[in-house]
This record gives sequence, structure tokens and C-alpha cells, in this order.
Amino acid sequence: SMAGRTYAVRNCAECHDVGAGPRRPVRTLDAPAFKAIAAAPTTTAMGLQVFLTTTHANMPNFMIAEEDRRNVITYILSFAGKAKPGAL
Repeated sequence: SMAGRTYAVRNCAECHDVGAGPRRPVRTLDAPAFKAIAAAPTTTAMGLQVFLTTTHANMPNFMIAEEDRRNVITYILSFAGKAKPGAL
């Protein structure tokens, strides 16, 4: 999703390789690339939904609007061909 890509570039690329063109310096080595997240066999839309709505020690505690969250999840899953319309 183009909206998910745009959101990721603006909000996630400081720490993650979001797979969108030239990489900016990644601030933390612990943040997995979006392609690696998508490729993990356990990654699902529901799992990402849960992950992005709960607090994690390594990630900033921020709220992502529901539409932006869906767009980013669709974008992440697109790297592995896992995105399906209506999956969220």
C-alpha cells in the first residue's frame, strides 16, 4: 500500500529498514527490516495488529491511528506476498 509505505518512511525508517529506496542510517541494530518481519513464518496481519497496539521495551511507545496501522501492516506483508484484501 502506497499509504503504508509513505507512513513507514515518515515514522518507522529512523529505526527500521522499511525497504523504500535509499536507506537512512538506522538508529538501532535491534530493529528488524520490514522484509525480515514479513518473511518470518509466524508473521500474520493479526500478529502485527497485536504487536503494534501493545507496549514493547525496544519500541517507542506511540499510538498509530487505526487506518495508518492497517496501511503499514499491509505494506509489511506485501514484502512476502502475505497481504490479502480484507485480512484486517
